Amino acid sequence: MALLIFSLITAAYVIPGGLKAVMYTDTLQGLIMIFGMLFLLWFTYDSLGGVTQAHLALTDMANMVPKPLQEMGHKGWTAMPEFGWGAKTYELWWTVVTAIILGVGIGVLAQPQLIVRFMTVRSRRELDRAVPTGALFIILMTGAPFIIGSLSNVWFAQNGPLLTGKVVKEISAEQNRAMVQIVKEVTPGRWEAVINAKTGKPTMAPLIISERLPAVDVQGQPFERVSGRSIAVVYAKGQADQIIPNYITSALPRWFGMIFFLTLLSAAMSTMSSQFHTLGTAAGRDLWEQVVKRTKDGQPSLIVMRLAIVAGLLVSVTLAYTVRDEYVIAASRRFSSVCAPPPSCRPTSAACSASASPGPGPLLRCSSACLRHCSGCCSSRPRRRVPSVWSRWLRGARAAWWRIPSTGPRSTPSLSRCRCPSSPSSSSAP
Repeated sequence: MALLIFSLITAAYVIPGGLKAVMYTDTLQGLIMIFGMLFLLWFTYDSLGGVTQAHLALTDMANMVPKPLQEMGHKGWTAMPEFGWGAKTYELWWTVVTAIILGVGIGVLAQPQLIVRFMTVRSRRELDRAVPTGALFIILMTGAPFIIGSLSNVWFAQNGPLLTGKVVKEISAEQNRAMVQIVKEVTPGRWEAVINAKTGKPTMAPLIISERLPAVDVQGQPFERVSGRSIAVVYAKGQADQIIPNYITSALPRWFGMIFFLTLLSAAMSTMSSQFHTLGTAAGRDLWEQVVKRTKDGQPSLIVMRLAIVAGLLVSVTLAYTVRDEYVIAASRRFSSVCAPPPSCRPTSAACSASASPGPGPLLRCSSACLRHCSGCCSSRPRRRVPSVWSRWLRGARAAWWRIPSTGPRSTPSLSRCRCPSSPSSSSAP
């Protein structure tokens, strides 16, 4: 029910307000996200003694990496995973580079809802002004969670609740660290192993030991009971997506829990509203106008756009209720692979019909087809030449994938001059 209500609220301002409503709400949501991430980053470093001390402590915890991650090539939270191919020990490196660095850090820039923003700028000067701000925002929104999630291991190792267990293997006698089997007291003076609900086996965890005492298990066998603290994933009970929420509820003030909740809602609502708007624009321009008919004023039908937004809302909510998480993750990765670097501008595309009439931006009359042709219209300088082999390959790839004529290098006019072939200004284009 919460998901449905959240989607309806988003659609309530996207359908009547269009791009202007999306941009105004994105501004407010972005401010909430910036405040939440900055405060979370500052609090984490302050509670761990500063930037240098926090990262040194995290580096020193490399021998506490869980065994499954070690088998995938994990070498510590401040080091890149082991590189190679053809073996399981290299899987983590490829996951980090392809999914996190390229997919989240770079591929996200080519997602349709962000290209919508790129297409609204009127000139290269405005675009140049926006690039530094956008870069800082992306670094903060993607970098802060990665940093905080890693540093939460240090916080739990220093301040987490004490865990009790039986030593299975010593990790480092000098650092007083060991792999232990977590135990609980079932009757006074009697201890038994805690069973992992997923594996059905006793729960194992790396522990920084602070106390050693004699004890007796349920079978009456004596053993050395140790107490100490562990890493973040242990306190999250093996669920990686619970690390940050568990850290916030355990470490930060209670009032920040509401702020962080608003931060998450802002991030989700911002992406959802932009995608709904792009879906409606594509349906009105690419399907209705190009396939069915044009309206008298040459603009896509608003009714079609709004119906497409409603249809997209229903499909999204249905998938969210019925599809498993694994399929959502797989679909996101496939989509990120499609989001290649934006192609070159082709101002003669019939899909790009931005005119000189006043308005908030040419994308109001441009669909996703226009995005494929005009996303490069941001510079009046000639494109740099590349070696002939690469040049031929790139032009062939663009022609095959984007169906763009594979012509040679040309100057790329500013976005405000991107016209349809029918417009007078585009008649001189080759």
